[in-house]
Amino acid sequence: LANKCGDEERKMYLEALKSIQSGEIRLGRRGEPDSNDNNEENVLPNVRLVNGKTESKTRQNLMLTFNTPFYPDVLIATSVMAEGVDLHLNCRFIIHHDLCWNPSTLEQRTGRIDRIGAKVEQCGQPINIYHPYIAATQDEKMYKVVMDRARWFNILMGEKYEDSFERTEKYSSRLNLPIKLVEQVSFKLNIV
Repeated sequence: LANKCGDEERKMYLEALKSIQSGEIRLGRRGEPDSNDNNEENVLPNVRLVNGKTESKTRQNLMLTFNTPFYPDVLIATSVMAEGVDLHLNCRFIIHHDLCWNPSTLEQRTGRIDRIGAKVEQCGQPINIYHPYIAATQDEKMYKVVMDRARWFNILMGEKYEDSFERTEKYSSRLNLPIKLVEQVSFKLNIV
């Protein structure tokens, strides 16, 4: 924090850290929850939930604390934290638990941690994005539809269409867009 921001911004981060109250978990000697152990240790759980009921000031403080290396380690957020929120300074993992039919919504959510000055730039490791779903359910169908829509969008925006054995195996259960059609509908973004 000392290297990244000025005095006023640093003061905001420190005040936010003081204001966030975490619950308590008592751990025994072996690191397991145990209330009968005389040598207990208090541990602060670093998981926080932000939803529509969370007050605006608390939301702001959680945003600030999430951008510090202190806590929370896991921030579970509904759509209230989907737009206009910076969560990129100390995060490189995102789990889209509740998929949306529109891939641009997922991209918007991912944009909370995929920004200039993000942790991934500092540590040289990629952003890890997860889309969990339950196989053989509506979740899987939604996942496939959203990923296909994202793929179509990328093709329309000029991504080179590849047809290899690995890709064919991966998408064997899906109907691929014919190459001639891909070439006809793709934008030509070459500079002449």
